[in-house]
Amino acid sequence: MDKAPLPPGTLFPKDREVRSLDGTPIRYTSRGRGAPAVVLCAGFACPDSHWRYLVPALRRRGRVLVWDYRGVGASGLPRPSGFRTIRLRREDFRLDRYAEDLEAVLDHARVRRAVLLGHSMGTQVALEGYRRLPDRVAGLILVAGPYASPFHTMYGSDLGDRLFPPALLRLWGPLWRGPLPYPVAALLGSMGERADPEDMDGYFQHMARLDPLVLVKVAEGMHRHSAADVLPDVRVPALVVAGGRDPWTPPALARQMAEAMPDAELHVLGEASHSLPIEEPDALEALVLGWLAERFPPRGGRGPAAQSGATG
Repeated sequence: MDKAPLPPGTLFPKDREVRSLDGTPIRYTSRGRGAPAVVLCAGFACPDSHWRYLVPALRRRGRVLVWDYRGVGASGLPRPSGFRTIRLRREDFRLDRYAEDLEAVLDHARVRRAVLLGHSMGTQVALEGYRRLPDRVAGLILVAGPYASPFHTMYGSDLGDRLFPPALLRLWGPLWRGPLPYPVAALLGSMGERADPEDMDGYFQHMARLDPLVLVKVAEGMHRHSAADVLPDVRVPALVVAGGRDPWTPPALARQMAEAMPDAELHVLGEASHSLPIEEPDALEALVLGWLAERFPPRGGRGPAAQSGATG
């Protein structure tokens, strides 16, 4: 694979490429060894910037896969977008398309079963991945993310539902350039005071480069999705982690999600907001590694991993 310069906001070179079911080129990397592998599913239009601290911790434990969504980071689009994205359809960004991309990554990486770890919209991707591949998902870790569009629940109201998508289009350019991203992100609760602004620089640069017309289609795919029907049928262990100050996916929503799954535990980090992975990296690392050690102990131990023979 070529060694092209990393796109802004990308921390880990994506040295592998696979074509998804519709031909979209998906780029990813695989670090470490061990089973079950943990596959990281990022947030809305996010590259891998929120995985800065978690990837090294997971790599020390075993195998971790980091992939870029279609149209994000190093991955491509289903086809050239054309003038004003006329050749792209909102159906290209339905959440079941992301599940197809995930399956392609698992196949290419020869991962038989994996734990899916999703942040923000990645929670929806992980749940949709479970819907498509229940026999290949060993567990779910859902961090600061909803099971359906966050526009329905932000600030405990339908405000985002009523503003979407016109506000997204009108504010996109200035929102991510100059000094505005930091105060705006803090105001919206997307980034808490514990987040290091330097950790967000690449993410903001990446977002500023994205075509807002493409992003509207991505947002529509997220907005029209719900995995509410999947939750009662989840037959693998799940860890739900919420930020106590997250207005996009409030703790009450996380609690509702955890209670709907047969085998889920909920942890609320009281001072964290929506950017929980970079606001509370030590706390999240301890929760994730502790849960993995309990649920998937090394081979020869007791627990689901040893019993199922899950491999990565």
